[in-house]
Amino acid sequence: MKTEKIVNKENEVLTTKDGIELVKNSLEAGDKFVCLWNKPVSEQKGESKHPRYPMKMNILIGEKVEEVYVDLTPSQYNSLLNIFDDKESEDLNQLKFTAYEYTNSLGTKSVGITHKEKLEPVSLLD
Repeated sequence: MKTEKIVNKENEVLTTKDGIELVKNSLEAGDKFVCLWNKPVSEQKGESKHPRYPMKMNILIGEKVEEVYVDLTPSQYNSLLNIFDDKESEDLNQLKFTAYEYTNSLGTKSVGITHKEKLEPVSLLD
């Protein structure tokens, strides 16, 4: 998982009222995770023209599982949406996902999402 500090136009790190630095998490190739929400979410705040695609997930970091929010790319969001639509009887939180690297149509490297069939019970340590 890639973590970046969120900065303003002056390149100052943004913080909460409690002084905690704001970060943006994104997937990297090889990440293994289980979604904690049943379906993908799209949110648009204020007058922004660009929606965000947050997803709460358990992600395997080393030998430890951590609960985090990750900002998905539009293509990752659409992949999850397609998987959710194909599996009408199942929720996304019943599937184990892996992020992988591929070259997109523009010739740049991107990170996609693939999944394995339903696991009983879902565990990232398998």
